[in-house]
Amino acid sequence: MIKDRFRKYLPVVVDLETGGFNPKNNAILEIAATLIHKNSETNKLEVGKTHRYHIEPYEGLLVEQESLDFTKINLNHPLRNAVSEKEALDDLFKIINTEPIKTSTEPGLPTILVFCSLHHTYNLF
Repeated sequence: MIKDRFRKYLPVVVDLETGGFNPKNNAILEIAATLIHKNSETNKLEVGKTHRYHIEPYEGLLVEQESLDFTKINLNHPLRNAVSEKEALDDLFKIINTEPIKTSTEPGLPTILVFCSLHHTYNLF
């Protein structure tokens, strides 16, 4: 059963774009999180809605030009509308914690995002 596979939680797929490869020195530039749901008719996992955030580089962290060239991110693009890490993660946790469970065969299966930020502490429970 799916509840045994993920210990009663449905997964969230997270993609980060960063300003380099060092998590202690390089800033997070973008976060995308896709919710996963269980189809109650087929009993299979399905891709749900994706939430995307452009992130303001955290003060004091590096953004390497090589990374910007590779990701094609323009930090100065007028339509980028970047938010802080904290604002993006707070919003994401709110969405995840209030997302309706789309299954009728296993009510109460919550969706959870496990995410560690070097700059902020989050209480998931």
